[in-house]
Amino acid sequence: MGDALLQKTYTVDCLTKKRVANDGTVPQYYVNNDHEAIIPRELFTRVQEEMKRRTNIRQGMDGKRRVYSSKYALSSIVFCGHCGDMYRRTHWNNHGKKLIVWRCVTRLNAPGVECPARTLSEIQLQNLVLEAINKVLGGKQRAIKVLETNISEVVGNAHIEELERIKQQIEKQQTLLVKMTAASEDYSKVVDKIYALQKEQEEAMAANVNYKAGKERIQEMIEYLGSQPKRVTAYDEQLVRKLIEKIIVYDDHLDFLFKSGIQIEMKG
Repeated sequence: MGDALLQKTYTVDCLTKKRVANDGTVPQYYVNNDHEAIIPRELFTRVQEEMKRRTNIRQGMDGKRRVYSSKYALSSIVFCGHCGDMYRRTHWNNHGKKLIVWRCVTRLNAPGVECPARTLSEIQLQNLVLEAINKVLGGKQRAIKVLETNISEVVGNAHIEELERIKQQIEKQQTLLVKMTAASEDYSKVVDKIYALQKEQEEAMAANVNYKAGKERIQEMIEYLGSQPKRVTAYDEQLVRKLIEKIIVYDDHLDFLFKSGIQIEMKG
C-alpha cells in the first residue's frame, strides 16, 4: 500500500556486516506513502482485517479455534443458536439412509456435550436460504427505501478527521525525535508515543475502511434488488456468497443477516 517500515534489521558487527532481526533493540520508523502503492490502501487494510478474522475464528462453548473454510458458500457463515459454534457440512448415515446434512461442530467433535442443536439436511437449509432471498426480493421496493435511508445516515467524516489528527501528531513526534537524536537525548518515550499513535492510526484506518465497505455492500444490494425479478427459482452458491453474511440456527427458525444489514427470520 506504499508504506515502509525502516530498520526491520540492524548491523551488530560493522566489520563482518552481520545483520539480525530487530527485536526492539533499536527504534523502527514507519513511513507513510514511502513509495508507489501496488494496491489501494483501503483494499490492503480490508484484506488484512479479513485474514485476521479468518485466522482467529473461535466458537462454541470451549472457545476453540475453528478452521475457516470457503469450499461451500454456507461454510463458516452458519452458526448454532445454542452454543454459538459453526455448522459443518457432513455425510450422515441414519439407519441405512445416506444424507448430506449440516450439523453443529460442537456435536460433531464432542459427542455427548450438552448442545441440543438440530441437524438440517442440505436440501432443507438451501431451501430456507432461497426463501429468505425471495422474501427480500418480494418486498424489494420497501427494502430499497430502508437501504437508501441507511446509506444516507452513515457518517464517515469522523474517521477522516481522526486520521488527519493522528497524522499531525505522528509528524510532530517524528520532528521531536529527530531533534532529540541530534542532541543525543533519551528519545525512548517519544518512540513509544509514535508506536502508540501508529497503532491508533491503524485502528482508525480499519474503521474507515469498514465504513466504506459497509456503504459499498448497501449500494450493491440496492443495485441487485433493482435488477432482479421478484423471485429466484434455484439455489445459487455465488448469490449466497454475494448477499448473506451470517445464518443462525434455532429450534424453530433461522435468522438471516444479509451483508447490507437486512435481517430476516424464517420459520422452519
